[in-house]
Formats: sequence, structure tokens, C-alpha cells
Amino acid sequence: MKKLFALLLASAMIMCGFSNQSTLAADAPKAELEGKYQFIIGSSSNAGSTDCNVFEKFAEDITNETDGKMNVQFYGASALGSDKEMITAMSEGTITMVTATSAQFSGLVPEIAILDIPNAVKNMSDVAALFSDEEFMETCQGWFEKAGLRLVAWDTTLSKVMASTKEIQSVADFAGYDMRTLNNKYQIAYWAGLGTNTIQIDASELYLSLQQGLIDGLEMSVNGIRTRNLYEVANYIVDTLDYTQFKLLVMNLDAYNAMTDADKEWFDNRMKELSAEYCAESAKDMEADWKFMEESGCVCLRGNDQLFDEMRAVAEEKVWPMIREDIGDEVVDFFFDSIKRVTGQ
Repeated sequence: MKKLFALLLASAMIMCGFSNQSTLAADAPKAELEGKYQFIIGSSSNAGSTDCNVFEKFAEDITNETDGKMNVQFYGASALGSDKEMITAMSEGTITMVTATSAQFSGLVPEIAILDIPNAVKNMSDVAALFSDEEFMETCQGWFEKAGLRLVAWDTTLSKVMASTKEIQSVADFAGYDMRTLNNKYQIAYWAGLGTNTIQIDASELYLSLQQGLIDGLEMSVNGIRTRNLYEVANYIVDTLDYTQFKLLVMNLDAYNAMTDADKEWFDNRMKELSAEYCAESAKDMEADWKFMEESGCVCLRGNDQLFDEMRAVAEEKVWPMIREDIGDEVVDFFFDSIKRVTGQ
């Protein structure tokens, strides 16, 4: 894996030509760090996506804010490999941080599968409240640290939406539907339970697969659908709110612990700022993307409560018991109890 990463990194440096040029005003305050650090962030998100825009700016800003004492380089568009390859490299300490959906980290942090419980929440503000809750976050952090990782920043504004060649108004419309899913047993069980034929296809092949009729639909963020131009070959954009689209920035724990206590404190505070910036930018881009889809001629279907309730019934029967069996009732109950606590419901 380390040899593979070395080749990928060399290639990425050539392709990306990344440069940390200062964009701060001359009188902007600088952080007085005690140590010197070299951090690498990897992502599979495409150029022009919210993720790439946010983390390219963050890498540049944090390097400049610290006068290069914390030198951060960001590589998007899978320049350092697939999500799986990058997360493995991060676990080994070759990459410092990876930003990806929560599902990608569940192999190392099985408890984080709670964030992929389908139809668990109906309002994204409930999700944001969870990540502002100290008890919930301390517990999550403990799960990551057991795996030698640290959760440092996040985006809690998005849900997955469907890019579809067919109109979806009820679960009955999924009969015989060819659905691309991630290679994740919970998602496969969920979509199979809804009546679809589940197919696993690499993200690079999605456009042609929709265009050629190999699949009828797929799920990802609305920003991903736009930046991958999938709206060109999918007539319908359907907001089912079945899966929240948690985006996490996760760090190698040894790299985090190598910082001095004072530098950790500065870093933690800066990560809180990053999370706020990430969520704000993501929410702004999401609404712009929906508008773009509508203006491009797509039929945008949002706010179908009946469809949500029908899909939730399937999720409760087919998927929730699987997750309980795999990670335990205690973890799942903690998740739902936390939702009730933060929402007051």
C-alpha cells in the first residue's frame, strides 16, 4: 500500500501542481504554532465540487495563517486513489486526512454505520443538532479513536437524492427498477427491499450507464449530480431524504497526537470554524444546484412525505435489524435516543 501511495502521490503532484500561495491580507493575524507539520488531505470529489472548493481554500488558508508551520496540501478528484485506498493509507499514516462520506469509514469504524441508517430523520436540522451535541460527539470520537483515527470536521447539510430516468412517486414505482448502489450491504438490502435490482458500478461509469440504459437511477448529493453532469442523462431529480449525506474529514490519530497541546487547541478551534464554513458553503451550493437542475429542464421532485413514509417502513423491516445485529442494540439505541434528546421529540 505504501508503494502504491508513493506512486499516486508523485502522479498527483504532477497533475495537480498544487501551490500554497498566500491570499491573506498583509495585516491578517497569524497563528503562533509551536511545532511544524506537513499534512496531506485526499478526496475523491471532482474539481468544481463543494468539497474541492472548500478544502482547496482551507489548505491554502491554513498554510498561510501559520506562515507555513502547518503546511497543508489537498488532492481531489481521486488523485491519491479511491476512497478505500486513501482511507487505508490514512490508517497506515501515509495520508494525514481524508474527506469522504461516513459510509466509507464504516469498515474501520463499524459504529459509524448509525449515520447510514436509512430514513432515520426527516429533517436535516435534526442532523445538525446531533453534531452540536457534546455527548453525541464525545461518543463518536471514542469510536474513531479506537480505530486510530480522529473526526475533525464535517458537513451535516445534505441528503442523498436520486438522479433517475423514470418518475418516482411511490415505492410501487421501484418494481423492476435497475438501481446503482454502493458496495455496502445495508444499501443493497435496502434497495432490494424496495423492489429494485441492485447494481454496483464505479462512479466514473455512471454517466454512460444512465445514458445507455444500464441503470435507471442512482443516489448521491445534488452537487455530485451536477458536477458529474448526470442531469444531462437523467430526467428526474428525486429528493427522498432516505440517506443523509454525511461528509466527514477524518485524521490519522498519531498525526493529531504528534501536535503539542497548544497546537491541538488551535487546530481544534480552527476545525470548528472549518465545519461551519463547510456547512454554509454546502447549503448555498445545494440550493444553487437545485435551481440549476430546474433551469436545465429536469423535473425536480421534493418533499414527498408519503414516499418517505413508505420507504421508511421498508427500512425498518429490512435494514434497521441488520445494523442492530452488526453493531449492537446499545449503539443504535444511543443514536435514536440522541435524536430524541436534541430534538425534544
